[in-house]
Amino acid sequence: MHKIRKYEDYILRKSGLTAEEYNKLMTTLLKYVRLVPTEEIERNWNEAKEIMEHIDKEDVVFIATALGIKNSVVWSDDRHLKGRIR
Repeated sequence: MHKIRKYEDYILRKSGLTAEEYNKLMTTLLKYVRLVPTEEIERNWNEAKEIMEHIDKEDVVFIATALGIKNSVVWSDDRHLKGRIR
């Protein structure tokens, strides 16, 4: 969340939204999005790195996040991921 707040002014400038519109949008989005603490991701980093080392190292963060969430699903259109992770 701190990264989103860090870039709030930039987002406001680029989007043309008012601060009130931005806050309403963020409130709505956060009803449907779970923010995962960095510590949860770091706990699964090595396992995710091992899984992804021969697929795509840039996707380690997504797999590490999914590993930390019970019953999570990784939805991707990346061909290199399809059918490789279960």
